[in-house]
Amino acid sequence: MKFIYYILPVTALIAGYLALANQYDRSARLEAENKSLRILAESSRHQNRGRTQGETDLLSGKHVDWKLVGQQLRENDSVHAFYLQPHLRLARVILAMSFEEFLVAIDKIEQSDLSEVEKERLLGHFLWSMARVHPKQTTLKFAKNYADEKSTHLIKWEYLIASAYSHWIKADPNAAVDWFLQYDANGGFTDQQGQRVLPSELVRTAIFTVMPTNPEAAIKLLDTYPLDKRKSLLGGIHMTQLTKESHSTWATLIRNHVSKKDAPEMITWPLMNWSDGDGSTFNLDETSEYMQRIGANNAEQRHCIMKIAEQPSSWVSKREDDREGVIEDLQLFHQWAKKEDPASVHEATLKALTIAAQYNGLEFVDSAALHLLYHRETREDAYLTQALDLKNASKHPVLVNRLISEISDPATRQLYNEKFQASEQP
Repeated sequence: MKFIYYILPVTALIAGYLALANQYDRSARLEAENKSLRILAESSRHQNRGRTQGETDLLSGKHVDWKLVGQQLRENDSVHAFYLQPHLRLARVILAMSFEEFLVAIDKIEQSDLSEVEKERLLGHFLWSMARVHPKQTTLKFAKNYADEKSTHLIKWEYLIASAYSHWIKADPNAAVDWFLQYDANGGFTDQQGQRVLPSELVRTAIFTVMPTNPEAAIKLLDTYPLDKRKSLLGGIHMTQLTKESHSTWATLIRNHVSKKDAPEMITWPLMNWSDGDGSTFNLDETSEYMQRIGANNAEQRHCIMKIAEQPSSWVSKREDDREGVIEDLQLFHQWAKKEDPASVHEATLKALTIAAQYNGLEFVDSAALHLLYHRETREDAYLTQALDLKNASKHPVLVNRLISEISDPATRQLYNEKFQASEQP
């Protein structure tokens, strides 16, 4: 059976990104710009028969009008600007530069009389491009600066080095992992006081980079981290798209390489982080596929179903003011949970009913009716008592009396009789 689900609005996704730290936003923007540069440069590469004199000057740092270059970047600072000839020339030059030429150009820019704003923008292009074009050399040369809290032209070292390392490990995972293990073991990541620093950004970025293609590398990197810090480290899942190909590796990491107390929650994380790249949380069908893909055991299956129950974006497909639609969605969720795991269907349905009443505008009358329906199916008093505990129950005395009369346990029935009798007292 296929189900219909509510899709999280694009504005919510944008708001989530805007909530990220300014530093990361800047890093992501520059990375996107450099990707555009690479694509455009590749498309024009067949037209390049060699370096022009101007390009040779740029590479050598000689006779370059850095003010003009900075002005062009400032005036055309948009995605469409990369289709302009100055940016195409700059892209072609940057992608052809050796690592040493990058260092020379960066030094020349830093010594120029550009304004700080122009210098910052221009160096941003060069530094991020250097990390992409020469990731290994960038990592090796600047790894010692990882814990330096000072920024280089508003680019934090940890983000630049993490970006470079992610490109290196993607291209040569074995060499990159071997270097990291040795460098870390030798105390390479230290602060100004010589204290060991956990290179969180570098390890997190690298793990998610290699997870789809090299699970062994991801595991080796994670195992360098203290057990009690791994949940926080892998929390970076919200910054990435965990593809279907990575789900089994993710499950292996969670089952075998994080603490037992954290594992139940973490196995559900892919369900709520737009992991398939469509801009929404997993719907019911996608959740079923995820559980099958990772071979979820009974406990993992229950945790996944409960996560979906408390996540209405996965099963509410109608507007909040669509009374009949929300009721239909709740019934579909109940059927899905019953099919997936009969042992946890009641717990999950109770959770979904609570969420619908709290956040999806389900009125007490409709909620009580559903509680009665599932009570008749299960004879579980929990459906009745939960309905009686809902907000505004006291405003519906006839329905309240009906719910109380259905309670099988005498003591509980007496308790609720007294509760609502007291509420009727003036």
